[in-house]
Amino acid sequence: MAVILVVDDDRDTCESLARFLRRTNHVVVCAHDGQQAMTSLMDDKPDLVLLDLKMPEMDGIDFLNVIRSYLRWTALPVIVISGINDEDVEAQALKLGVKKMFRKTALKFPELQSAIEDELQSIC
Repeated sequence: MAVILVVDDDRDTCESLARFLRRTNHVVVCAHDGQQAMTSLMDDKPDLVLLDLKMPEMDGIDFLNVIRSYLRWTALPVIVISGINDEDVEAQALKLGVKKMFRKTALKFPELQSAIEDELQSIC
């Protein structure tokens, strides 16, 4: 059972992902902006992060830049789930260690579950 941090300013999206992840036996923590996510990283010590890129306060790229500057989070798996359609932003996320990206409008839970399992296996 992994601890997964879901970071999304859309509370409905966050809750939908949390329900799905709990059914797959994961512990889920939701944060609604990058600042809350930073607190959750320290308090909840997640095994994986599901990250939206467009958020208030601290967007996803800023969040990635901050966490990648800390040695303890350089290898933390991050999967992006975002509605943003910007190749430059996506390229920045990939440079910051994101291996999997999903568009919110095309998200399929079986594909997400497979990506999560792949990422979690890579850290074991």
